[in-house]
Amino acid sequence: MSGSGTSSSSISASSGSGAVIPVGWEWMLNICSAARFPELGMPAQWAKTAKVHEKILIDPNDGRVFNPVTGKTLSSAVGFIKATKGADPMPGSDAPAAARVALYNAPEMQKSALLDSDAQHLVPCIAHGDYVKVESLQVDHMQAKENIRKRQDDLIRMLNDKPDFAEYLLKQQGMNKFFVKHTDGKYYSTLLFYEVYFNDIDNLWLICGACNLHKSDQDTLAWLKDQWLYGQEFLDYLGKLKLKPNGEGILKKTQNEQGLAEVAIAWFWKRHANYISTAKSLLENLTIPLQILNKKVDHIIGYGRQERAMRLQDSLNARILLAGSLVRAPIGMPKGDNESSHSSSDEGLRISPLKDDHGNPLQISRDDYIQAAQETASAAPGLIKERLKQELRNKKTTAPPTTPKGQKKAKR
Repeated sequence: MSGSGTSSSSISASSGSGAVIPVGWEWMLNICSAARFPELGMPAQWAKTAKVHEKILIDPNDGRVFNPVTGKTLSSAVGFIKATKGADPMPGSDAPAAARVALYNAPEMQKSALLDSDAQHLVPCIAHGDYVKVESLQVDHMQAKENIRKRQDDLIRMLNDKPDFAEYLLKQQGMNKFFVKHTDGKYYSTLLFYEVYFNDIDNLWLICGACNLHKSDQDTLAWLKDQWLYGQEFLDYLGKLKLKPNGEGILKKTQNEQGLAEVAIAWFWKRHANYISTAKSLLENLTIPLQILNKKVDHIIGYGRQERAMRLQDSLNARILLAGSLVRAPIGMPKGDNESSHSSSDEGLRISPLKDDHGNPLQISRDDYIQAAQETASAAPGLIKERLKQELRNKKTTAPPTTPKGQKKAKR
């Protein structure tokens, strides 16, 4: 933690008990409410488990986990709290971490979810923006867990350096769940103390394994600055919220108590709502239908039905060609009333497709443009089909003569 923890300066506790709070450590009085568990997915028996974990201690110097009554060293490591098996199933696991359940079931995540050609669940990775399988998502600590653990360990050492302050702190409501004075005269933290901060939902987000591996233990803000979905724009936004000074608290929080992940998640869904909406629409209406047809072709080829497979492949190729043509088509977009009439002032496609008698672009309202686009899109499949039929008629070659119905072929 910051150097303020070793300062000899101190202020009197507000209780007037004569105890002292070291300068810069006043935030410890709110430590019980500084982190919060997920609201979904917590095990049904967690209340009982938490009571047990209040009695298990951890040595900040060597990380030893032990039962202070028996003195037995335990192998229990701090980790994600698992949901009750079968109670909160989700793709990829019937006993996911409680934080995973809560983050996956967030309204924005569920709104963006869809099924791929294999009926597997897809959602966006909110670190890099592309859709990925839910199974590939991992719960990641926005502020590195190693950094959190170090700050917790330093805090315990502080209590042992300032026993008067430690005694005062343990008298505050709820503190006995987090800190214990052992019979050896030393102060230890409980397993619950480490678990609460490890599972703080405001410091966790769901990102794909590749992004999690790349992020690793890099400085959080430096890493976010290099991500195209966040960058300096996000850091400027975060600056307006004002992070609390280093050394104040265990977790990085804003002045209004928002965690880094909480801020980043809200930023993503608001700032990139259009991007995700468009990506979902493309997947649902273009990519996945083409994938399904392609799999059907491959399936039929596997059965050796080459003629039918060739017909389906030709149909697939035609659809891909048509889709590509539509994407590249210069349909045109209306300009706003205040936009320059010169084409050099904006994109080439931002010119109205309609012209007046003098060749000047006609003004089209945005609502009319959207309505026309929707009606055209609805009618497009039928229009394309009729146009295709007509083109085939125009290209029709003379078919070989057929035997009239009911008439037998002449024997040779």
